[in-house]
Amino acid sequence: MLSAWLNNHRLRGGWKRAIRMFRSGVHQMSASSLSNAPSVPPFERPRERLFVNGPGALSDQELIAILLGTGVRGRSAISMASDLVSYAHGSESIGRLDPDELRVRLGLGTARTARILAAIELGRRATSGRAEQQPVIHSPRDAARLFRSTMADLPTEHVNVIVLDRQMRLIRTMNVHRGTRVGSPMCPQAIFRAAVVANANGIIVAHNHPSEELRASEADLSATEMLVTAGETLGIELVDHLVITRAGHLSLRRRDPGYALPPRIRGGRSPRRSGDDAADDVSI
Repeated sequence: MLSAWLNNHRLRGGWKRAIRMFRSGVHQMSASSLSNAPSVPPFERPRERLFVNGPGALSDQELIAILLGTGVRGRSAISMASDLVSYAHGSESIGRLDPDELRVRLGLGTARTARILAAIELGRRATSGRAEQQPVIHSPRDAARLFRSTMADLPTEHVNVIVLDRQMRLIRTMNVHRGTRVGSPMCPQAIFRAAVVANANGIIVAHNHPSEELRASEADLSATEMLVTAGETLGIELVDHLVITRAGHLSLRRRDPGYALPPRIRGGRSPRRSGDDAADDVSI
């Protein structure tokens, strides 16, 4: 009886040791597989891409990942940044979150949260400091001046956008598409994306005619109608759509005798007008 008991006890002890060794081996294999996982190529890393292509080439998630610096166990910085943008329903809304949401609920911790909030505040101060210096768009001529030097001589058709606040003050300009010599499709998603992110009230779209023909095509008129409809849906007014050539510019919305550029957009104060701006025509 004693011999049988000792043998049974040794057998159970052996199983326990085997289980412990198995668990230890799995843990070591997991750690090894993590440490030996293929690293992200340098040209795909946000910091490296920033120095090579400039910060404007990076997505919101990549810029936030740079601010985060590193991830946490089981989550990369890019993954954390993507979760943050998704939770806030867009990077422009991150500043509205409570710091404790960032620090605790989203697991960013104190240091990462501080970096994010500091970056948002710096951006806010820089934007507010420039706001009063930005030009007010009184007329199609004002808008055309912003683009004529850069668009009139282009060999292919480009689509550019002026993003406006409700006082018709410029927020930013951007290129949204580069086409061919014979045309460039108008993509409402690309055109209005910048306006939505900037919480803008209106936009002016401009495209050039490499043929130098200062005349609206049927495609131009259809695109204008499409953008007007899309803007009404989004609550962002298409203030104008311009054709740019070396000879001048054409306002596609002013082709309608009953249309005039609004002095303000949805409640803004009316900007002052003077000189030629008060009696602008369709070409420069």
